Amino acid sequence: MSKVNTLALVGTGGKVYEDGEIVGYVESIEVKVTGDFEDIECCGTFESDYAYIGYKCDGTMTYTKTTTTRADQILDDFEAGRMTEKTIVTDLTNMNTGKTASYSMSNVVFTEVTAVSIKKGVIKETVPFKSSRPRPLSTID
Repeated sequence: MSKVNTLALVGTGGKVYEDGEIVGYVESIEVKVTGDFEDIECCGTFESDYAYIGYKCDGTMTYTKTTTTRADQILDDFEAGRMTEKTIVTDLTNMNTGKTASYSMSNVVFTEVTAVSIKKGVIKETVPFKSSRPRPLSTID
């Protein structure tokens, strides 16, 4: 086996925890941090400049649906005008080296829910969310 094969990160070694409880059957989780910039137009030049004004964090989690608990809680929150904040921790372990990269996202709020989904076969659900910036708990060097 080549060294590249042993160093490549593979999602099979990944785990996702929501408020300390492992989320079963997670297919994927992705969190993006996007810088927010405003253009600055200047007379006398064709070039635009920019000003950095902040950032935002958005994510999605896709999993095989085993209960309706998460969907029901999100629906209840929407109806009551409150947003239940969660904490998500991700672990990705390189099975060949045993090294793990972990990140924690606090202030996680799910922003959309599929209230009803019935189809033939396994039902998967993708829930988008907003969060604070991911904080590294451990890294793989």
